[in-house]
Amino acid sequence: MEKNLAFLENMVQCFGVTMRVFDEPLSDLENYDGGLRSCLFQKHDTRPLAEFLRAMDSAVIYILEDIDSCHYCGLKYAGGDSYCVIGPWIESAPSADDINGIITRNKIPQRLKPELEQYFNNVPHMHSRLCWEAMLITIAEHISDGAAFTVSYQKFNADDTESDYSPEQDAVLPVHVIEEVYKKEDALLDAVQHGNLKTALQCAAHYSNYRAPEHSGNIFKTARIIC
Repeated sequence: MEKNLAFLENMVQCFGVTMRVFDEPLSDLENYDGGLRSCLFQKHDTRPLAEFLRAMDSAVIYILEDIDSCHYCGLKYAGGDSYCVIGPWIESAPSADDINGIITRNKIPQRLKPELEQYFNNVPHMHSRLCWEAMLITIAEHISDGAAFTVSYQKFNADDTESDYSPEQDAVLPVHVIEEVYKKEDALLDAVQHGNLKTALQCAAHYSNYRAPEHSGNIFKTARIIC
């Protein structure tokens, strides 16, 4: 099982998407979204997610969309109590109005709008929904010895409206998500400098699914200059 899960994780990571594996008793679900909600809220209730994972059918691939337009893929590993959560990713960058809607729904101070924009800039952007979902299905069938899957598209409500905003955590929004992009930038430049084509291509594929942070300029232009 570990080998198959590692294969799946390596594949989705090529697109910059995170995969997390949760085991019973599902006591560590706080960071399923990259840590955004656990940083914003004093008490974020993960029970709705735990209940959803436990109710999943191992013959179904679940494509989920939350109220903030972030997408996830849920898989229950057949024959065990392991649950895979792939994501988040977005299909289009949220507009200023979308960000304002998130702030209003979750009663988040307006001053945190730049941080939220930065967070969503660094959530992987899947430009081709059909190709991405087809890849997920193909990989799932492969690691399950060819077992056929059905796909279920569902809305997922994390019940954020019932959570309490945590003002003392203003400075600790999930910067590790942003830092991961910077690490990939550095890895790409290092691979180009040392002529490591395989690593350079992997990092480029990862990086291309993000909206470039303002500090970076054009990373691919920089790489060409270094070459």
